[in-house]
Amino acid sequence: MAPKNPTIIYYGKGKGKTTASLGLSIRSLGHGKKVVFIQFLKKQKTGEIESLKKLGAEVYQFGTEKFFDPENPDEETKKEIQKGWEFAKKKFSENPDVLVLDEINLAIDFKLVNISEVIDLIDKKPRDMILVLTGRNPPDELVQKADISSDVVKIRHDFDLGEKAREGVEY
Repeated sequence: MAPKNPTIIYYGKGKGKTTASLGLSIRSLGHGKKVVFIQFLKKQKTGEIESLKKLGAEVYQFGTEKFFDPENPDEETKKEIQKGWEFAKKKFSENPDVLVLDEINLAIDFKLVNISEVIDLIDKKPRDMILVLTGRNPPDELVQKADISSDVVKIRHDFDLGEKAREGVEY
């Protein structure tokens, strides 16, 4: 019997959580796997999204163009994230080889997605599916539930010195 595929969580304050999930997605596509990549709280056209599409991944974004303020949540974003979560559960039921839920941890942290529903999804994950969760501030319960948990630690980032996001580096 083939080994069980893992649930993987990339979290932390460092740069590279989405990038790690993209690398895993590209690797899986290279092996002919079906990859579904769903982003929460993002709606921008980025180089990585365009690349994944060209390589054959299914890519979906659920968010708005504006920055989400958890202290003053807007209804449009809340509805978009809820729509994305329902869509993610539907895609999960289709049993893709790889399902990436990018920024789901933030959606949980901002109380836009219920942690118990995400835990339920992990518990129901088919043995042959790779499930990837990314984003800052995941509940400890989620970190402990995953088979692989990687904390991406920020040592330095030039954003702190006033640098702006750059094409090909941040997007």
